[in-house]
Formats: sequence, C-alpha cells, structure tokens
Amino acid sequence: MRPSPRRRPADRRQQIVAAASTLFATRGFAQVAIADIASDVAIAPSALYRHFPTKQALLREVVGQAIAGVGTVTAAPDLDTAISRGAHGAATARYAAVLWQREARNLGAADRALLRADLLGATADLATLVSTTRPAIAHDDATLLAWATLAVFGSTGMHRASLPRNDFVAQLESSAHLVCGVELAPTASSRTTVAPPLADAALHSTREALLAQAIRLFSAHGYAAVSTKDIGAAAGTSGPNIYKHFPSKADILGAIAIRAGEARRRGVVEALGGVDDPAARLTRLLHAHIAFAVEQRDLMSVLTGELHQLPEPQRRAARQGQRDYLKLWVATLLDVRTDLDAAHARIIAPAALAVADDASRTGQVAARPDLADRLAEISGAVLGITPRD
Repeated sequence: MRPSPRRRPADRRQQIVAAASTLFATRGFAQVAIADIASDVAIAPSALYRHFPTKQALLREVVGQAIAGVGTVTAAPDLDTAISRGAHGAATARYAAVLWQREARNLGAADRALLRADLLGATADLATLVSTTRPAIAHDDATLLAWATLAVFGSTGMHRASLPRNDFVAQLESSAHLVCGVELAPTASSRTTVAPPLADAALHSTREALLAQAIRLFSAHGYAAVSTKDIGAAAGTSGPNIYKHFPSKADILGAIAIRAGEARRRGVVEALGGVDDPAARLTRLLHAHIAFAVEQRDLMSVLTGELHQLPEPQRRAARQGQRDYLKLWVATLLDVRTDLDAAHARIIAPAALAVADDASRTGQVAARPDLADRLAEISGAVLGITPRD
C-alpha cells in the first residue's frame, strides 16, 4: 500500500507571511533571503515560491496585512472597541508599525502610494471616532490624537518587553485611552523648530556636508536606495573627496550613528544636570527627547529606521545604546511613579517615546507650529505626569 501523500497545511501561506514579518522587522528586508523564510517555515524555497513568486511580492503581502490590520481597528463602531482591537492586535503582531515605517520603502512607488492611502483613510476613521467621543475637539487635534494612539500600539515593535497577555493588552488599552482623553491646550507659540541635521558645521567641512546630506537622503529614501554617488552629488563633491572621508557607505552610516548617540547623550546631560527632583527630571528628559525628535527629524528617522543596516559590531553597539537609553527612561519613570512596577514601566516608556518619534515624521501632523508642546502633553499623559516647563 502506498503511503498517503503529505498534505500542505491550509494555513501555509499565512505561516510564510508570519515568518517573513518577523524576519523583515528584526533583520531588515535586504538582510533576509527567501531561504531564511523557508527555513523558518520548515519548507523548501521552491515551496515558498508557489505562494509568492518574488521576495518583493511577499513584502507587499506582509506590509499590506499590517496596514489592513490598522483598518480593522479603525473600522470599529466606537472608540472603546477600536482601542480594544488595537491593543489586542499590538500584543499579537508587534512589528506592524516597523514594517510600514521602515520596510515599505522597499516596495514600488505605486504599491507604497496605495498602502499610504489605506493608512491615511484608517487614521481618518480613528480621528472621526475620537471626534464622536469628544465633539468639542478640533479636527486637527483629533487627527493628532489618532496618530498618537496608533503610535502607542506601534511601540510594541520598539522593544522586547512583555507582560502576561491580558496585562499587556490592558496596559496598551490604558495608554491609548489616556492619549484619546488628553486635554490639549489651545494652539499658541511653541518651541518647535527644525534645525539642520548637523547645524552650521556642515557649511565649513566637506565631511560634515557629506554627513548632513546622507542624513537627509537616508531619511527620505532609505539607506539601501541611496549611493555614495548620490551623497557626493548632493554635497557638491565626488570620487576621491568622498572616499578620503568615508571608505564606504556603511562608514557614513556608522558616523551618523555615532553622531546621533552623541547628540542624544548631550541632550540628556543638559536636561538632567543639577536636577534632583524626580518629577522635574522626568519632565526635562521628556522635553529633551521631544526637542531631538522634532528639531532633528531626519536624524531621528535614520536613528530609528536604518541602524539595522550597520555592520554587526556597530549594530550591536547602536542597539546597546538604544537599550541603555530606554533603561534610563524606565528608571526615571519609576522614581516618579511609585505605583508602577518595572514590567509595566517597560511598556509605558516606549509608548510615550513612540508618540514623539512617530509624530515628528508624520506629514499630517509634523508641520504643526505647536507640535512640541502638544507632544509633551500627550506623552506626559501616557507617562502619568503633567509636564512642566
């Protein structure tokens, strides 16, 4: 008697998508091969190609499902249901925001435009739910709160901290409700400005000009899509002048990572120097983070979206720097919020940071003249504090 042929699992396609989602988010699209994904699903690459003819087609499905998940959340009949759906989804599919913000740029322009339209439509739906719950709120403020709510859900891709599932979901729901309920002050003059990526130094040094243009181009197009020739042309130089300063494109990115880390550390030192009161320290740390996110938007974009492209030793160092920064936030938060334990603080702090990071790079809200002040109010609500100047 012949053995029965093995049947392909009914959910094989979704298994492939799930494996690809995790690998693309943790390693980056360019660093993942079809063989890696196939190995995770325990199939041969030829079997994967029966479902997706190219890695690009698989990426389109992965990012498309991430955006569709947002649409499912915001199609809810009311805000409470939307928040509940979003929290459950974020606790399950932790990398949805990373896939859109970082990996979607590897798609073709037409695919990106369609997915962006879907995301904007979903965000508008969520803003409508906020407005329905709070009829007196201005449309622009409802839109800002909608994006900030999505940032809370997307923050789960920034870290590996977790809680028992029900507690994890409950904490995300609580943070999202705080965002949607925050009372934003009327628009007024604000400290929001946009500084050049490397200040005036770029005017006096070829090296700094190259770094400044690389930051701008990597932020706009992604590291993989930009060549050293592109960077040199933008800086008004080429050939030997580039390689005299940076032997490779990876060296340029490494220098940017060092520069970003130095800028962030300088902001922390300036914010916390001579301040002993725990609440004041947390407030000043929050204002320093928001100032960096808003005033150095391109640099923040590279810092959060491109460091996985670094060679392994530098990548490890950059990740350690990010972990150390988050540890500082958690410790500072716990000094103020004695009602919290460390496990919950590790969820709350990234959510507050994600609100500022995402808003500073989101076209619909980034141009607000009062953005820094409004972000202080929203992130402060997530942290459970009222920021003071």
